[in-house]
Amino acid sequence: ELDKSRCSDAMMFFRRVIGSKENITAVRELALYLEEWKEPKVLPLLEKQRDLLDRLDGSDASDGPVKEELGKIAADLAELDFSMDSFWAELELLEKREGRGGSGTPTPASSADLGFTQAKSCWQSLLAGGQPFQLLHSRPLQMAGGFLRGVLEAIGAPHTDPRGIYVVSVIGAQSSAKSTLLNFLFGCGFAVRAGRCTRGLYASYLKPARGGQPMLVLDSEGLLSLGSEGGVFDGQIALMCMTCSHLVLVNHKGELSRQLQDLLEVCLFAVRHLRLARIQPRLAFVLRDQHDRSRAVHEDMLKQMRSHLEDAARTLGSPLHDLIMLDSTAVFLLPSAVTSELRQGQEVCWTSELFAREVLHLRSEVFRWLREDSCRRQGEGPSEFSSLATWFDYAAAVWETLEQFGEQLLHYRTIHEIELRRELADVAKSAVRDALDGSSEVGGAASGFHARARQMVDSFVARMHANPSKLDLETTDLELSRALACLRDEFVTQLEESFQERASDPRFSATAKEQAKQQIRTPIEWAFENHLYTWKLHLKKASDERAMHELWVHFTGVLNRHLAKSGHRSCLSEAESHELFESEWRSYEAS
Repeated sequence: ELDKSRCSDAMMFFRRVIGSKENITAVRELALYLEEWKEPKVLPLLEKQRDLLDRLDGSDASDGPVKEELGKIAADLAELDFSMDSFWAELELLEKREGRGGSGTPTPASSADLGFTQAKSCWQSLLAGGQPFQLLHSRPLQMAGGFLRGVLEAIGAPHTDPRGIYVVSVIGAQSSAKSTLLNFLFGCGFAVRAGRCTRGLYASYLKPARGGQPMLVLDSEGLLSLGSEGGVFDGQIALMCMTCSHLVLVNHKGELSRQLQDLLEVCLFAVRHLRLARIQPRLAFVLRDQHDRSRAVHEDMLKQMRSHLEDAARTLGSPLHDLIMLDSTAVFLLPSAVTSELRQGQEVCWTSELFAREVLHLRSEVFRWLREDSCRRQGEGPSEFSSLATWFDYAAAVWETLEQFGEQLLHYRTIHEIELRRELADVAKSAVRDALDGSSEVGGAASGFHARARQMVDSFVARMHANPSKLDLETTDLELSRALACLRDEFVTQLEESFQERASDPRFSATAKEQAKQQIRTPIEWAFENHLYTWKLHLKKASDERAMHELWVHFTGVLNRHLAKSGHRSCLSEAESHELFESEWRSYEAS
């Protein structure tokens, strides 16, 4: 499909831009023009979408025409949901199509036509200057490929720092001003606007002018929103940041919430089972738009959350400090970033001096944490992320793992649900064990499926040896198979009844019980197949013995008849003996 696709007109224009003499300036101007072109097209659609949603709230929920029009608007918005990063992603696909990705060797013609080398040089200059770039893009999310990796490797090559790079990320709910926080803290250029302005995962590379340690800043898509793909998506984004960062800023509007705590607990569960984290990230909470910035109240709330997280980690069989670092005082209260008032009938907005001062204090704390944690890890070996390319390879491996196993681990909503599922699994295992091996309350081991099946197989084996004729062997095999299948069905019914009785606790949801009930039949099926296989081995042995006995009887009779006919004085030549054997063997097979 990639080979058959044609290069779009917009992409042809982008290639001409990056191939121009002043390509860096031209790309920056193109980004500004692109946003100016999109704004008058997007804003009316958003306004119409809001009006339709209001109409839908005030009318019948099954209003077909309104929903159909909302679907068309959503499709139109999706068509306009692109940026300069979309061009770079398409350029990577073009490079892949031309065979230049990975270890492919470019031809002179492709180099002249598409100018990938010049494009990489242009993008390298932009990213080295701090321009944000997209790491996770599209729907479903996918990691950027080798084109971006090559650019990052070229950025880090001439500036290799033995101390490695710091990685700082932010997670939080949608529209909680995460991008604004990073822009104020580190001077990044992440997009800022109302609604969902960050899709997937963006990054910005910062190199201090005075020889400080370089830093990679990650800006993630908003969590816990109505427009997201659900709990699995939120968990994947949060885990990606937690496992690929030295410091994670949890940006939150208002007070610490139970919903946020549940998400972190499920992330701890996934980190513990996937064994993803190369380091233990430090978590710090940034509470936004706080008018009453009394630290005592919020620190008490953080201590309570830390206590719950420690309990969750203990439940998982690991101390909290082996998974994450969380100080009981790592909470910062920020006032509103923007202050506004009416002047001569117009609203005027500006950043308050108080917010700037508090952000500066948070910035100093961030760098203090990074330095202290870096010094603490120096004795443990080389730097975790020695270069941008090293970090990219690790992040790509993490995302591949999250794509493969995230659905299995992140569909839980709370650690309490995980504990209940485990408890229900223990109930199911106990019921299955009693069904297979027998319960001490009901006849002991003799009442289990294994004992009953062995007894049945042994009785049929004895019957088979008592009368091993061909007809009886086939009949006995059919009867045993039917009897064993009936015994299996009997125990499956008993097992399901026993499980329902043991899982009658109202804490277990009907959905969880139904899922467990569908799985408990499998061990009985395996045991049934095992005993049936044992019977087939006995049947094969008896059949072979019967065949050997019949063969011996037949040819012994032939020899005895021949000797009796010749008075025990006849001698056969080798040719005559071969002829006699072939004749008698045909006769034996036909019988």
